[in-house]
Order: sequence, then structure tokens, then C-alpha cells
Amino acid sequence: MQTEGPGMPGTQPETPRSPRRVLSAPAVSQNVSFASSKPQLFAPGGDKKSLDDARSRFLTGPLDPAPSERLPGRVLERLLAGGPARIAESLQALKAESVRSAPAGPPLPSGNPPSGLTDPAVCRWNWGAFLGGGLWALSHRMLLLGLLLLLFFWTFPLPNILMGRFGGQMAWRQRPFADLEQYRAVQGAWTRAGVLVVLVHALLVAGAIWLQSRL
Repeated sequence: MQTEGPGMPGTQPETPRSPRRVLSAPAVSQNVSFASSKPQLFAPGGDKKSLDDARSRFLTGPLDPAPSERLPGRVLERLLAGGPARIAESLQALKAESVRSAPAGPPLPSGNPPSGLTDPAVCRWNWGAFLGGGLWALSHRMLLLGLLLLLFFWTFPLPNILMGRFGGQMAWRQRPFADLEQYRAVQGAWTRAGVLVVLVHALLVAGAIWLQSRL
């Protein structure tokens, strides 16, 4: 059996292959400087630091940043510029704010924050409670006390003095308020209404006395 070769009949001539072209990458100019494309980091003071300086600082520096880096620079500078007095004042303000926001006791029936019981606007004399008496108590969800004051109104002014002294705290315990501003508005309205009722009552009493003297 004969093996077919390249020159023997029955074989197809091989097509010549074109030489493979090798593409070379364009030459990079040796004059290009990569230093200008290196990212820059800016310190809080405005000084430029290179990436190498930042990397070395990250690797060799402390794990916790300095206080000047944790706080905004402007705020820290103002705080330190004021000296110990300014720092103590800021600490006192933070302490007072935390005391106001923290609950001062068990929850109240009204749902108001217990810290409001120590607010000066609540602890001061309440003219609305003093002048309104039983009606004021009924409007502040004190049903039993309001009925007793209306039935024994002739005991005025002894119970009304107690109402004026402790009425603010009683109102804050029993009636819900959105905030202290609403509390002041409600008590101010009751004060004006109480003054008006007292004036009308005084005029009626004076008129009755005058009519009685004319008879």
C-alpha cells in the first residue's frame, strides 16, 4: 500500500500561509511624568500631602484619630479659644440638656414627660386655677375635685389658694399637652377667663347691693 505524498496524484496542494503579523504596542514616551497624576490628600489645615505620606501615616499612626480630626476644625478652634470658662459653660449646657431630655420619674397619667413637673412655667403660681376653681379642675380632667369645689364654693378662697400653688403641676399630671408652649397658652386663656369672671361677679354683687339699698 502506497502512501500518498505531496507530489503524488490524488492529493491537494497546500495553500501558502501568509506570515503572521505581530502587533507591537505603541511606544510610551519616556518623558511622561506620573508624579503629576498621583492623587493628593488634603489635611484639615489645608496642607497638601502626597499619597506616600498618607500611606505611611496610616500604617505608622495611631488607630484612633486625634480629637482635632474627629471634630470640625472650626468648632474645636472656637471651643479652645474660649479657654476653660468656655469649655465649662459648654459642658454645663450639655448636662442641662441631658437632664431635660431624660425622664425624671415614672410615667404620668396624662402621658406628658415627667421632666415637665420641674419646669419653672409649671411650678409657678397658676392664676387660672386660682380664679377658675371647680370649672378649671373639670376642664383638666379632675372630676372629683372640680365637683367638690363647685359644691363648696363658699369655702373660697382657702382651697383656691392651694389650687393656685399646685394647680400647674396637677394640670401637667392630668391633662395631656403637646408641649410647654401649649400649656402656657391654655393657662393664659384660663387666667384671662378667670379675671373676666371675677369682674363680672364683682359687678353683679355691687349691683345687687345697690338695688337692695334702694328698696
